[in-house]
Amino acid sequence: MPRANPGARKRRILCQLGGSGAALRPVARSGLPDAPACAAPWLRHPRLPGSTGSATRAADMNDIESWRSSGEFLAWRDHRVFVRARGEGPPLLLIHGFPTASYDWHAVEPALARQNRVIAFDLLGFGWSDKPAGHDYRIAGQADLAEAVLAHFGIREASVLAHDY
Repeated sequence: MPRANPGARKRRILCQLGGSGAALRPVARSGLPDAPACAAPWLRHPRLPGSTGSATRAADMNDIESWRSSGEFLAWRDHRVFVRARGEGPPLLLIHGFPTASYDWHAVEPALARQNRVIAFDLLGFGWSDKPAGHDYRIAGQADLAEAVLAHFGIREASVLAHDY
């Protein structure tokens, strides 16, 4: 009897949100089993940023650059951390998984920002945040970073939406 693929469950990303009638649904498939369109762009397009490719890949690169240019960098423990905030309402902190970046949230962030102050950031060592060699990348340090990001915006409490693969 064949074994179930235990990794398939981890590849799923919840894109459907309940509450107040706002539902987000993937509009296309990424080509991976059970992976919706809001999966990380590098799962849909194997080329790295800066490479040449189809018009779709070029459009993706424009989206990525737009995401970056609408964010900012804050200093944390002598490192630069990329952060982006949008919307008004109760604070919602978006935490990306390993080994991705805040851009994972690009497909759902606009809908979330209609009712929330949405804050997405790149964990240290990921995305546009610094990647210090020899740094001890423990989860406790990343949690400290998340608290510092909230403090940067004057937020003491927030809901958290996180994912991992």
